[in-house]
Amino acid sequence: MKNLKIFISILFLLSVVGCQNNSKSESYVEFTHINVFNNFPIPKNVDEVESTSTHVSFEIKKDHEIINNTYIRQLLKDGWTMTAVNFGKTYFISKEENSYLLIITKTNNESITSITIKTR
Repeated sequence: MKNLKIFISILFLLSVVGCQNNSKSESYVEFTHINVFNNFPIPKNVDEVESTSTHVSFEIKKDHEIINNTYIRQLLKDGWTMTAVNFGKTYFISKEENSYLLIITKTNNESITSITIKTR
């Protein structure tokens, strides 16, 4: 009986550790920078949807909340200042003499997030 309790405890611990590792990998977002917008950070593995001289739009196969939270951390880490216009969706971002409007929205597909960066 004692061995059974130990075995069940080990299985429980392994399942908890396994779940934690999965959620961490799902929430991890790696960033790169785009030169066109003065090295503004964007998540890697985005699909460019539209690009003009005044804005660029991307989509990424990640949850909106994950993208929103990791984007805020990355911008602050890179020294950008931000003001939320519509928290969780629209932000004014600036660094030195560069200012942008960052729009992060859900798409019809819950697992895809849309990102638009506009010059100000």
